[in-house]
Amino acid sequence: MDMMNESCSRFLAELASKAPTPGGGGTAALVGAAGVALGNMVGCLTVGTKKYAAVEADLLTLNERAGALRAELEALGGAVLSEYPPDYTGKMTGTFLARNRLIAGLSEALCVAEARTRSGTLNTVSHAEEYGRPVFAVPGSIYSPTSEGTNELLRTGRARALCTADDVLDTLHIAPGGTELVQEGVMLDELTPNARTVLAELGPKAQTADDLAAATGLAVQAVLAALMELEFAGAAVDNGGGRYTAA
Repeated sequence: MDMMNESCSRFLAELASKAPTPGGGGTAALVGAAGVALGNMVGCLTVGTKKYAAVEADLLTLNERAGALRAELEALGGAVLSEYPPDYTGKMTGTFLARNRLIAGLSEALCVAEARTRSGTLNTVSHAEEYGRPVFAVPGSIYSPTSEGTNELLRTGRARALCTADDVLDTLHIAPGGTELVQEGVMLDELTPNARTVLAELGPKAQTADDLAAATGLAVQAVLAALMELEFAGAAVDNGGGRYTAA
């Protein structure tokens, strides 16, 4: 295991300890990790102490290394995910990139451990942005080719810096121990992921939907829907002229 994958594994373990599964009395944080090599898999999910991996083929055609990983994940209560039925014989071209949307779509937040400037990992980021999922990236050396993509995500504001598990938990409004935070009387666990993301950017300074779209990476229409939800929840105030502040 290289240093970056080891660091990501430590982060996932820290996340699991601070946001346990509902069975343990807490709130689960389903976090996608991109840029992490798992056999022939390049994406995984973690929820509590359980981990899941997505593959671009049917489960019966996994190579030996990926098959061993599948057995390991299942023994720990996790699983390997595939959208293809057993013995699938259809078109397989492009399934590697298509698989990335599963990681982004099933996640509450996407964490990028490493990425080159041209990689499938950045394709996963694009899916996360489309689905309104917050994106995090681990800062890396400016001399490392595998950190070029993550550093560019940070430089352009497409991702937030990921240094500790708290960076993710704070954005998802999950307190250490897995309890959902309440902000000014608003039960955040009742809000959609997009509404939570927009709420995290709202403050005393009035902002337009365009401002919030730029800050969150969400589409303007998604921001407007989230703002309406936040108004109904009493968490946002329309100050006129399409400018919003936190309640």
